Amino acid sequence: QLPSNLVVGAIWVAGAVLSALVLFYRDGHFHALNFVAQFRSGYSSVPSEEADGAKPKRKIVSPNSYQVPPAAAPDAYNMFDPANLPPRLGEYANMVYSACEDLGNFFGFQDSSVRNQAEHLLILLSNNRRYMSSHILPPSVQPPSPIHALHAKVFSNYMKWCRAMRVPPNFSKMNSSMSAPPAVASRVVDLVLFFCIWGEGANIRHMPETMWFLYHKMMEEYIMSEGYTQTRSLYAGYYVDNVVAPIYEIVSQKMKAKGDHADGDKRNYDDINEFFWSRECLRYRYSSAHPGEGSDVENAPGGFPNGPNGGVGLPGDSLPAVTEGLLDAPKTFLEKRSWLRGILALFRIIEWHIVTFYLLAVIAFARELIWGWVYSLH
Repeated sequence: QLPSNLVVGAIWVAGAVLSALVLFYRDGHFHALNFVAQFRSGYSSVPSEEADGAKPKRKIVSPNSYQVPPAAAPDAYNMFDPANLPPRLGEYANMVYSACEDLGNFFGFQDSSVRNQAEHLLILLSNNRRYMSSHILPPSVQPPSPIHALHAKVFSNYMKWCRAMRVPPNFSKMNSSMSAPPAVASRVVDLVLFFCIWGEGANIRHMPETMWFLYHKMMEEYIMSEGYTQTRSLYAGYYVDNVVAPIYEIVSQKMKAKGDHADGDKRNYDDINEFFWSRECLRYRYSSAHPGEGSDVENAPGGFPNGPNGGVGLPGDSLPAVTEGLLDAPKTFLEKRSWLRGILALFRIIEWHIVTFYLLAVIAFARELIWGWVYSLH
């Protein structure tokens, strides 16, 4: 009589082979199992140029053979053609594209990035339509529109940051240039501005409070210049050159600095982000460019309202650049480490071992312990 282990093993192997045969037959690859025909076919040599007496030609590849891809066409798109959008995406397309064009010119965002973020926002709005279904949320708590739902979700942390800074949040005013309810159109402008800032933020995305600072200052500038937004046109890339790049240079410089976090100038993302935890950051402007530099203002007699000396300046132009504050910002929080850090890092594993050891000890004592007179009470 065969041992039971061998019988179980044979049954398992037979079941595995049978399952493999069924899968091959179902997928139409049953002919691949004909190993006999493959062995009988023999070896067929591959023709080469050496057989004809000629030396093989080697293709010489230059080490600098990388070709820069051509620039995208002005009407290029990522996934969806703006001229032929699906119905779900086309519902808010006019508002999104109108806000993208206005904000892109006003702040100097890159055209390709603006197109990507417009498509990104339309897809997010389409996904947030699920909150308008009674299967997801009861009608009593449903948001008025997908735009309201996405706006509340995206700017929830911004509201907390404003409460910590003790400043009112900056949201777009009622925009009457769009053929949509003002409460909806203004929220679209907020979302477009944030995603354009985020889309070109590079490594600044690792510092969330920094992103909210940029949005807060840029929206403040946009609100104060309402009525003149169509007259300012910055070149595409102005935002990257004068906002993102200067901050990134400081981040890179601090992260490459020598020394310890406590004694030297070395900083990481969290250390630099601490500067935007206090109201001190509000005393700086977001751009490192000289006020009025790179702007193209037309048909704005007397300049923007509240401009310095009646010029074309904007609120905050008289403030120092935020890069000056980042250079002098001290480290406000120092991590304390000890040898117990390893135990804390592995605390769950150690706890699991202690619990399992206790359970195994209880089982062992309950089943294997021989109670003798030593353990009895007299």
